[in-house]
Amino acid sequence: MRNLLNRIREPMKSSVWKTALFCVIFLIIGGISGAVSKLADVYSEILGNYTSGICMWILIGTVICVFAKSPFRAAAYVFLLCAGMIAAYYVTAEIGDLYYSTSFVKGWSIFTLFTPIFALIAWYSRGRKWQSWVIRIGIAVVMLGGLLLISGNVFLDALSIVGAIVVTMIKPEPRED
Repeated sequence: MRNLLNRIREPMKSSVWKTALFCVIFLIIGGISGAVSKLADVYSEILGNYTSGICMWILIGTVICVFAKSPFRAAAYVFLLCAGMIAAYYVTAEIGDLYYSTSFVKGWSIFTLFTPIFALIAWYSRGRKWQSWVIRIGIAVVMLGGLLLISGNVFLDALSIVGAIVVTMIKPEPRED
């Protein structure tokens, strides 16, 4: 299985310290984006609607995945970003005495728990084989479903879908044979 996956896209080496640093950075960025997202819900209808939809977060996760050095790093980075985001979003709501729905807390928490699996798969979307195209199309279809079911802003969500497709089509890094 490992050989098959490595033919699609081969992981690159990175130092443990660099990986740990990026983990902390993504947790902090997630925290900042969660607080900003909650404040946008209150103070900016357009931005609040966009950050409440799923397309923006899938785009951000996809960008992180395609530029990560390995699928496991992608999984860790995206999980920490989403965990920081959801924690800060609801802490900001509590501190500011702002409205939030417990069903949204549950939904986003479940989404966050599955992000490592999504990230592992999305990492291979930048590969060289036909499987990468299947993953790219799958990402676009999931985002399209998000646009149709839980869209925040149709125009921005549509731009996010295009952005995700474009970023996954960036030429893969050359093999080090």
